[in-house]
Amino acid sequence: MKNRKHIICVGDSNTYGTLLLNRKRDCYPSRLQQLLGSQMVVKNEGVHRYAVSRHADDSYLNHPYYKKRYQEKMDVVLIFLGTNDSKEKNQNAFATFYQDYRTLVEGYQNHPDHPKVYVLTPPAMVAKHGKYCYHMQPEIILKIRNWIIQTYPKNCIDIYELTKDHEEYMAIDGIHLNPLGHQMVASMVYHRIKEDLCEEIK
Repeated sequence: MKNRKHIICVGDSNTYGTLLLNRKRDCYPSRLQQLLGSQMVVKNEGVHRYAVSRHADDSYLNHPYYKKRYQEKMDVVLIFLGTNDSKEKNQNAFATFYQDYRTLVEGYQNHPDHPKVYVLTPPAMVAKHGKYCYHMQPEIILKIRNWIIQTYPKNCIDIYELTKDHEEYMAIDGIHLNPLGHQMVASMVYHRIKEDLCEEIK
C-alpha cells in the first residue's frame, strides 16, 4: 500500500515489551498497529534498559536507532522514556536530563519529514513489599512527569496519570506494563494521535 503513514515508537522496555509472554502481539506499538489498521506502519524502536541522560549507562542518544533516524520515514514519533533515568545508578547523569530530553525531541523534530512528535510521561510505579524494583526512585519519575507536562503541554500524553493507582496495569515487578497496561497505553495514544491522522483513519 502506497503513501502509508509511518509512526516511530521510541522508548525503553515499556515500549519494547519486556516481560510480555507474547511481546510481538501485546506490546503497545503492536496494539497501536492493530487499532490504526494497515494504512499505517508502526515501528517499535524500544530498547530495554535505555535512558535519556547522555551519561547514563545506556543513553538513547547513543543508540543506533537515534543516530540513524534520518534514514527512516516518519510522520509521527512517540517518545516514551524516562523510567530508567530514575535509577539510583543513573543519578550522577541526571544533571543533564532536561537538556538531553530537549536534544532528543529536537533530533526528531528536525527530521526532513517534519514529523509530529509526541512525548509520553513515564508510567507510575507500584512498590513491591515496600520497595521499588531495580532501585527506581518514584519521586524522580514524578519530577520527570511534571517537567514533561510543563515543557510540552500540547504534545504530551500523560501515561503517569493513566497508570497511577492502577496496579492491575502493571507486571509483577511493578515497573513494567502487563498486557492490559500496554492495551490501555495503545488506546490512549490512538485517541490522541488520530486527531492528526483523521483523514487516514476511517
